[in-house]
Amino acid sequence: MRILFVTRGFPPEGRWGSEGYAHDLALGLAAEGHEVEVFFPVPGGGSARVGQRSRPLGGIWIHPLELQRRPGKPFRDSYEDPRQDQALAELCERRGPFQRVHFTALGGEVSFGLVRAAKDHGAEVLVHLTEFLPWCHRGQLLDAELDDCTGPEPRKCAACVLRPGPWGRRGVVDRMRRVAQRVLFTLGERTALASPAAFALREVEVAAALARVDRFFAPSEAIGLRAVELRPAGRPGRGPAVRSGPSARPA
Repeated sequence: MRILFVTRGFPPEGRWGSEGYAHDLALGLAAEGHEVEVFFPVPGGGSARVGQRSRPLGGIWIHPLELQRRPGKPFRDSYEDPRQDQALAELCERRGPFQRVHFTALGGEVSFGLVRAAKDHGAEVLVHLTEFLPWCHRGQLLDAELDDCTGPEPRKCAACVLRPGPWGRRGVVDRMRRVAQRVLFTLGERTALASPAAFALREVEVAAALARVDRFFAPSEAIGLRAVELRPAGRPGRGPAVRSGPSARPA
C-alpha cells in the first residue's frame, strides 16, 4: 500500500511527541513492506518563498515544506494555510496516488485544509489524536492555570490564550495582555490575534475538515474517551468512531 504521513515534523527536523510517534509508525509500516512517504511544514528562512525539498531517509521519502511565517503571524495561520494545502495537492499529483494519508498532527500550524486536499485526491484519511488541537488551541485542554478545560467555547478560548501560563508571567506584559483582550473582544475578525469571533470561525472550519475524516485513532484510552466526548463540539453528525489503545494501531 502507498501511504503518506502528514505531521508537524520528522526527526531530525522535530523531536517531540507527535514527531516521534509519526517516525516510529512510518518506519514500522515501511518495514512491513508498505511504500511510505512523509510531508510536514517547517519554519522557513529570511525570504517569503515556499520551498519543498525531498530526500530519502531510512527507506522512506520525506518532503519538508519550508514556509516563511507571515508578518504578524495571523491567528488563522495556526489552523489553515493555503500554501500547505496547495503543496500537498501538488505532492499527491507528483508522487501519488496514495491510498491512505495518516495525520499525526492537525492544527498548531498544520493546516486543517490538508484533509480536504488528501480527500480530493482519493485517499482514505486517518487522524491520530496525539493531542487535543482540533478542539484546543493550546493543545492539551488545560487552561492558563493548568486546570482541566471542559471544552471549546469561543469567548472562553479567546480569553484563555491571552493569559500567560504560570511560568511565563511578567507584570507589565500581563497588564498589556489584559488591555489587548478588552479591545480584541470588540474587533471580531479584524485582527491577527485570537478574538472570540476568530475562535468561532475556527470551530466552523475545523468541523468541516473533521467531517471528511474516515477514521480516528487515539494512542491511549484516556485520549480516545475524551475525544468521543468532544466530537459533538468539533464536528457535526455521528461520523467515524474513535479507536484507542494498543489495538488502535492501523494495519
